[in-house]
Amino acid sequence: MTQMTTEKVLKQVIQGVSLYKEDLRRLDLSGQNLRGGDFSYADLRGANLESANLVCANFEGADLENARLEGTDFRYANLKGANLKGTILEGVDLFKVTKLRLRRDE
Repeated sequence: MTQMTTEKVLKQVIQGVSLYKEDLRRLDLSGQNLRGGDFSYADLRGANLESANLVCANFEGADLENARLEGTDFRYANLKGANLKGTILEGVDLFKVTKLRLRRDE
């Protein structure tokens, strides 16, 4: 599977096409309107999502390790089973996020 471009991701979100299991590593999606996008089980390691609109988006099982999330809007998003290791949640709106469980590494 080839890595997608920022433009293709935006087009697919607008069209309501799922990005299930897509390779989105290190993409710059900062400030983009990704509202309602399906990123379930996608590889978003190292992606820049700063200040993005992720309201009602689905990140179930997504790998967000070391992604830049500062200032993102995750209201009503699904983060069930998402890997948030190495992320900074400063300024992130997590109001009504569904199924978010934070674990401590032992």
